[in-house]
Amino acid sequence: DARVHGPETETMKSAQQCPACGTGMLRPGKTSVTFERDGQAVVISGVPADICDRCDEWVIDAQVLEQVEARADRAFAAGAGAPTIGYQAA
Repeated sequence: DARVHGPETETMKSAQQCPACGTGMLRPGKTSVTFERDGQAVVISGVPADICDRCDEWVIDAQVLEQVEARADRAFAAGAGAPTIGYQAA
């Protein structure tokens, strides 16, 4: 069962222990995934994921990631992205 975790999208084999902090446990939940392209952003919310109870890192199935990426691609193609604003020190 290949799983992907964000934001690094690293494939992992065990979904019990958090791949990021190594101490938390993954629990079923939902998260939001943000895609950025050409100065625009699309946020897909309600994505089923396993979420670390300690550091909030999320892990999603590779198949779910494919579906989410396809939805983001359609949103960008339709011009539905919102502008992204870069940080600038005052």
